[in-house]
Amino acid sequence: MANKPFKTYREQLDILRSRNLIIENEERAIDILRRVNYYNLINGYKKIFLEKSNSNLETYKENCTLEELYSLYKFDRDLKNILLYYLIQFENSLKSICAYHFSNKFREDYSYLQVKNYSHEKEDFKYVLNNLAELSKIINKEKDNSVKPQIKHYIDKHHEIPLWVLINYLTFGNVSFFFNAMDNELKESVCKDFGIRLKRQYGNSYPIEKNILKDIIKISNLFRNVCAHDDILFSYRLKKPISTKESTSKFFRVKFKGNSLFDLVMLLQLVLPKDCHEEMISKIEFTFKLYSKSFKSISLEDIIEEAGFPINWTEDYKIKLP
Repeated sequence: MANKPFKTYREQLDILRSRNLIIENEERAIDILRRVNYYNLINGYKKIFLEKSNSNLETYKENCTLEELYSLYKFDRDLKNILLYYLIQFENSLKSICAYHFSNKFREDYSYLQVKNYSHEKEDFKYVLNNLAELSKIINKEKDNSVKPQIKHYIDKHHEIPLWVLINYLTFGNVSFFFNAMDNELKESVCKDFGIRLKRQYGNSYPIEKNILKDIIKISNLFRNVCAHDDILFSYRLKKPISTKESTSKFFRVKFKGNSLFDLVMLLQLVLPKDCHEEMISKIEFTFKLYSKSFKSISLEDIIEEAGFPINWTEDYKIKLP
């Protein structure tokens, strides 16, 4: 297949016009394409603006403008910034709780590098091996780092690195492997910590089981990667719903589907402090209102429905009270 030839900004705009997209101001349009390249903006956000057709020819909906695509891009960017901030709050809490319980149970130096201190379950073995490899790699990489010298300092001065120091160097993916590698007793301790806060703040007495927390970590990590890599968030869905979809549904008022952005927003109630989660909801609601008049060829409701948000989402997301 031949490579697509280079197109100037004006040629790119001519292509869009031929597909029924309105360019209201050409200089403004070129400025938008300088900020966000054609591929990321058009290929990334066009789908919801296209007429449904059996033809291979793309045609934009009546009265659709380039500004609308750019507004959706900005809307998605703002949502990513909000979500990433609160996912990091969960990530930091998870790291802290995991490090605390593991270090309390295994108190010898470098206990986290001993395979005997992890799960002996067959289905966890891959996590154990991956976790040990990642922890060793991080230590080797950071032991001579004088720019971020915490690990170097502990090796030079104390001849060991406490887990509560090392855990800060783990990515969300790394800490996911760490949690999955822990033995069942430790997993239950981590779940219990989240469950105690949930019961205290919401009065909900359902326990957060280890498989449910495992799935919350999984979906959070996948959506975190979308945000961190600046991929498209609003329409992102897991290829398969989380495996604990049915058992997780008991926490919520509405049907839990387990694969969309809205499902993640619901799940984060189980692992974030209540005031933190309510703050996130307020920011999302503000963002929806901010962009409510930015679209003409489609409605904002079309967009948030694509993200899994129901019409009455500000009530429907809430935990089922006892």
